[in-house]
Amino acid sequence: MKKESLYFSSLYHQTHDVRASEAEFITNTSLYPLKSGSVYTQCPTNEFEPLPALLEKNGYDTAAMHAYEKFFWNRDDVYKNIGFKHFFSQKNYSREKKIGMALNDQQFFLESIDHMETLQEPFFSFYLVALTSHTPYEIYKEDQTLDLSEFEDPMLKWYYQTVHHVDTDVGRMIDELNQRDLWDQSLIIFYGDHDSGLVNEGTALHKKRTRLPLLPLSSSAASRSSSKNPTSKPVGS
Repeated sequence: MKKESLYFSSLYHQTHDVRASEAEFITNTSLYPLKSGSVYTQCPTNEFEPLPALLEKNGYDTAAMHAYEKFFWNRDDVYKNIGFKHFFSQKNYSREKKIGMALNDQQFFLESIDHMETLQEPFFSFYLVALTSHTPYEIYKEDQTLDLSEFEDPMLKWYYQTVHHVDTDVGRMIDELNQRDLWDQSLIIFYGDHDSGLVNEGTALHKKRTRLPLLPLSSSAASRSSSKNPTSKPVGS
């Protein structure tokens, strides 16, 4: 997938106290978050010029998808305020096997595609949160497919196992988008919202803890190149 997309290797997260919801705020508004606390809980009704609202004005149907409680981080109210017409939350997903804190990502991705097919085209579907690789990195033994016997830290092992699981699930999601004729007409952007939380000094993950992946992926030939050197500038610069 990396070879078929624009790849930005030097993206750095801009969050502080709160991470996931603040990363959403940055992505949708191009503004910095608060130094302390969450924009979503402290400024839920402020007026912004957010991406979902701008797209809605230009004829897009807009939806957010997150297989967790809709009121967590006040998302329900904030999503309405910034222009999301639909919010598919935990109640809109099945009760299939959980991995970690929520529905396993394979099922989440596939059911999210079902939700996408209910939207009017063109549509903007934001934030398919891959929670399988979220802390506390809990994963069933039968889903641990990597041989990590060389590692001693159990948390690090679980981290790699969950990330590998998500990688496989993303591949299945892409296959499903192709089968449903959604892939060729879509621009799909994969990005990391914050670091892993594994911050033991001296480890490889600690050295890369603020770097995140950003991969805009399209079926068009224009997107099939690699950008290895650009460093993203801070939001608002």
